[in-house]
Amino acid sequence: MGFLERAIPPSGSRYKATEEGLRRKPVLFVFGAEYAPAFLAANARAQAARGGDRRARRPPSSTGQGPAAVSGLPRGFPR
Repeated sequence: MGFLERAIPPSGSRYKATEEGLRRKPVLFVFGAEYAPAFLAANARAQAARGGDRRARRPPSSTGQGPAAVSGLPRGFPR
């Protein structure tokens, strides 16, 4: 069972220019396709051991509003 697989690298150079010189870009990994069912089953078992859905027991917020919106994402960040 492969837990991690290398992601398809983007085209172009393996190095990024910085003020200090060239720096190798990080190697990207993704979870293997065979890992997803095992991961979901483990999460379901842990949730059952805790006693069900924790979100259903969360008390409502005092303002009645949801979480604050995230703003100021870096440029080029996928939305």
